[in-house]
Amino acid sequence: MKKFLLFLVLACAAVAQVQNSYTDLTDKPTTVAGQGVTNGATIDSWGTKAVPTGTVIGTTDTQTLTNKDISGASNTYRQATTSAIGAVELATDSEALAGTDTARVAPISAMEGRALHGDVTRAIRDTLYFDGATVGQMVSFAGGAAATLGTKALTQSLWLDVPTADKGGGAHYWLFTIGPALTTTIETYGLTASILDGGTLRLQPKEVAGSASRNYDYINFRQNYSGKTVLLTLGRDDAGTPLFYVNGQPLTLTLTATNGTPTFTGAAVNLSEGNLSYGQRATTGPSGFTGRMRPVGPINRAWSAAEVLVYAQTGKMPASDDIGTGNMVSIISPSVLNGGFETAGGGGADIWALWTEGSISGTGALADETTIINSGSHAAKIITGAGGTARVRQSGPVLEIGKRYRVEFYARDDGSSASVTISSDAGAILATAGPLTSSYVKYTLEAVADNGAITIGCVQNNKIVYLDDVTLTQLGPIIKPVIQSNVPALWDAGANHITGFYTPGVTAVTDGRVQKARITRTLLHSDISSTAATTTVGAGNTLPPSWTVIDQQVRVITAFDGGITLDTGITGTSNKFVSARSLATPGFFRDVAASLVPESATASTTVYWKKSGSTTQGQVEIALTLERAY
Repeated sequence: MKKFLLFLVLACAAVAQVQNSYTDLTDKPTTVAGQGVTNGATIDSWGTKAVPTGTVIGTTDTQTLTNKDISGASNTYRQATTSAIGAVELATDSEALAGTDTARVAPISAMEGRALHGDVTRAIRDTLYFDGATVGQMVSFAGGAAATLGTKALTQSLWLDVPTADKGGGAHYWLFTIGPALTTTIETYGLTASILDGGTLRLQPKEVAGSASRNYDYINFRQNYSGKTVLLTLGRDDAGTPLFYVNGQPLTLTLTATNGTPTFTGAAVNLSEGNLSYGQRATTGPSGFTGRMRPVGPINRAWSAAEVLVYAQTGKMPASDDIGTGNMVSIISPSVLNGGFETAGGGGADIWALWTEGSISGTGALADETTIINSGSHAAKIITGAGGTARVRQSGPVLEIGKRYRVEFYARDDGSSASVTISSDAGAILATAGPLTSSYVKYTLEAVADNGAITIGCVQNNKIVYLDDVTLTQLGPIIKPVIQSNVPALWDAGANHITGFYTPGVTAVTDGRVQKARITRTLLHSDISSTAATTTVGAGNTLPPSWTVIDQQVRVITAFDGGITLDTGITGTSNKFVSARSLATPGFFRDVAASLVPESATASTTVYWKKSGSTTQGQVEIALTLERAY
């Protein structure tokens, strides 16, 4: 507390208004009551000269301010920050004296925001506890195609308790692994983050072929944050540059080792399988995380430093991420919605199927290009002329207002240094790429949609642009995990419905008010057995003691073979909850559970799905709602 008081009084004294001024600070100034320093000079200006006695305190003194009126618009205070309730963190001496201390003060509204997102007094409210000893403890999400990031950008945040001691024996505290499904040994490739013995935090990308990898380290992470609950944000940008933040503050990861000869750039290893796990890197061995952890994301784009800081201070995601869900399955691609311009339109002005060629003005024109192409046999040729513009528009709508999208395309010009714009129907330019060159180059733009269509073109005069292979992807959290009381599953509140399951050794810690839960899975026909008590709804132990099934919602994505139905039940009674739900017709269906009575007041119960016979086709999304009975 002594440090805080010193900074406060020095700053107040330095800017106080006085009667006399000192124009020569090379002499030792004197002071009497009510007099001090003006001319904009500050205490820092005196260097090592002794501070006079009087109303200005000495540098080794402390002074208590009680019921004092400190006024003046120019007063400067060097107090570093209070965090949440009762937590105080001071700047260092050098930061305070140099005026470079980072403001960490969060207002009450920010604390309330943090509380709603699981942070109270820098502690996590709804979270998962990992015991660190149970073999194979982990939380896992089979993200599939939606989470197959490839080499794209990634932001992964974790609220976690930083361990106070090493794991021991050379073991790691594993934080997360993104890549293939975990094996009984270690992940074969992917992107991992862990805290090593010795305290180093490591982000390690490892490629598919062999064991080539890179180590990006932050030395003494555990020692610097020992025993604290922190917001850790890791990831990479589109160029493969590693990203690292603690409590919203950017820190630097250092490349400490290159193992083998990786072919990837930076941290951009190809994450060609969308599996995510937290707290462990293998299905055997106790070398897992110990303490509380709450994952946020992952998000299929790189948050800016400003976005990370706002989330750390307020608990609020960027608006587009809050309302949107990321999905790596492209909305438009060269083979989807004619992103490659390969399919012809109806003829005449309708040049390409699924594109509208009407966004033309003045001398602008569009033409099908069959020679200067990036791939396939066709591209779009955009000609503006001396006084015109030309754009192509997806017939859509393919966008949702307020959500963020990534647009990728290949483009070149005729040597005129043209630019390509992404714009709205109202004409507002959302993003621009350029100047182009006379060879095809891949460009990537991000924009928040302000209407339901995507329009690409050129608004400069006397330009010729060639456009090919357009891809559109929605950005945002791929998973929005919701921790559920007493149920070993994390519900995904986003649009992808990727349920996460956790194993023994992991316990949900909640405020006790969540008494409903949901498990959602998307299954192919081949994933469901026709044998009773075979296809489990979750990872086993679906119903905790005193819980039961309330209803089941089914979305038949692709019809199963004729006559095939679905039962939902338990061992010995395969249709205990839902009997003979038809899967023969695409659509959405809801069934209230036939039994609303808890199976057991003391033991957990496994719930199963069973199809009525053999199948050759079909895909279904099933959401099971669970409730605790009182």
